[in-house]
Amino acid sequence: MSKVNEVSALYKQLKSEWNTANPNLSKCENLLSDLKLELTNLMFLPTSNAAASKQELLLARDVLEIGVQWSIAANNIPAFERYIAQHPLSIEQYLMEGSYNKIFLAKGNVPAKSYNFFMDILLDTIRGEIAVCLEKAYEKISLKDVARMLYLPNEEAAKSFAVKNKKWKLGKDNFFHFTPEVKKTHEPIPSKELAQQAIEYAKELEMIV
Repeated sequence: MSKVNEVSALYKQLKSEWNTANPNLSKCENLLSDLKLELTNLMFLPTSNAAASKQELLLARDVLEIGVQWSIAANNIPAFERYIAQHPLSIEQYLMEGSYNKIFLAKGNVPAKSYNFFMDILLDTIRGEIAVCLEKAYEKISLKDVARMLYLPNEEAAKSFAVKNKKWKLGKDNFFHFTPEVKKTHEPIPSKELAQQAIEYAKELEMIV
């Protein structure tokens, strides 16, 4: 059994107990503590599986939701504040790791609608950073790939994003073409001066011979 499935099985125990007519708050508290520890460990496991990452986020969201409800039922205000604060802490961790895919997935798992305003600002900033990297890494890139790499829902959204950036021009081939910046290491020597130097050099050689 994978680690994600182990955590999922533990969550099912919590959900089953919480959904009873008279849930055992002490048992729920213990299960929540175990789940928080397991979820924390899970975040540090390397994975290239996007589906697994989404499952992790959904599990974390569901656990946090029950955690908030439990803290209210148990009249535990400090626990309530911790559960509410857990979302921005997770986002900060993803930023430190550079796990941008997890941040975009987390957009659908905000604990309250008021978070969406700040998430939209954060996601736009991240897209801007990714776009700068694309300009430097590619001479050309397809509209389809831009939508995918910027985590946009479709190609029309990618076109709208490009309109805001003067450097991004979509060609007839449906590719964005970027002109690499050429840094001048020194000013070119004018041809006339170069010819004059060559003549003087030749004269000096003639005198030596």
